[in-house]
Amino acid sequence: LDIYGFEKREDIFNKTPLDYSPQFQEDGETSAIEITKRIDGAIENGYNRFEWRHKRIDTNEAFDAEVILSSMELQGEPHIYAVVRDITERKKDGQEKKILETRLRQAQKMEAIGTLAGGIAHDFNNILTPIIGYAQLGEINLKKGQHDKIQECFDIISESASAAADLTKQILSYSRQQVLDTRKVNVNSVVDNMSKMLGRLIREDIELEYNLARDLWCKKADTGRLGRDLI
Repeated sequence: LDIYGFEKREDIFNKTPLDYSPQFQEDGETSAIEITKRIDGAIENGYNRFEWRHKRIDTNEAFDAEVILSSMELQGEPHIYAVVRDITERKKDGQEKKILETRLRQAQKMEAIGTLAGGIAHDFNNILTPIIGYAQLGEINLKKGQHDKIQECFDIISESASAAADLTKQILSYSRQQVLDTRKVNVNSVVDNMSKMLGRLIREDIELEYNLARDLWCKKADTGRLGRDLI
């Protein structure tokens, strides 16, 4: 009586479930259609347990309840026996738990992104160091007229720039913004290269180990996509 807001026991008589149910349930279905299905299910199976959106008679305030319907006969007539339990607090606790879990997953993602960003910055710094250094060395050689050594500087700069391009491709593939570029690739090489980035995504207390077969055939694939699948 209390959960529905009835003052006296007699007030509940001559009432139907629709009298203390809102017009619509949480799934958008009308209570009139849904309650018929629930009752039919109890009559057919002898028992039906479900959650139902109710409302108080005195305030029209909605609340969630667990309902158990049992079909029985009394004096040769079919009857439905109903047990109703208010589960508002239980559902509220469940929703708060889901919110906390979502926040935890988001925090873990942000931590992984921060770790990855730090690792990428370190890699780019390692790539830029020889580019800057050999560019300055090439300028010095040019002023000294040592043209034979300039080509060596250009080769190292070009090699470092290619490494930067490969790293950028890996980052784009991780963010799923890279257009597929399928070609014959050595899977072992892809695994070895991506293991460096993968190592930055896992915690320090986790050790990454892998065993590569030496006789693997080349596979036609996009190296960035294959690396992303590994991650």
